[in-house]
Amino acid sequence: MDLTNEFSQQEIEELKTPALLCYIFGWIGTLIIMIGDKKESRLAKFYANEGLLIGIGCVLLSWTCVVPIVLLIFAIMGIVNTVNGVVKPMPLIGGIQIIK
Repeated sequence: MDLTNEFSQQEIEELKTPALLCYIFGWIGTLIIMIGDKKESRLAKFYANEGLLIGIGCVLLSWTCVVPIVLLIFAIMGIVNTVNGVVKPMPLIGGIQIIK
């Protein structure tokens, strides 16, 4: 499900760096977005939620080998989408909304 058309291109460009932080650092990137000046933006909340899902998934499921690898693949997909200016939720877990 591509959500790119729901946001302005300017907003997508402005949030690329914070979005990348969310996908790379998980909950730390989420914290950076939530204390920043864009925290009320729907797109910022989307990226913060994605980072939080990755962070929680890694912490809760770190005792297995398969799940962190899958989460890494999801994070890489998020990074590629962000760099290309595409807004898409992660497969399987992207529909879970923790931050609304």
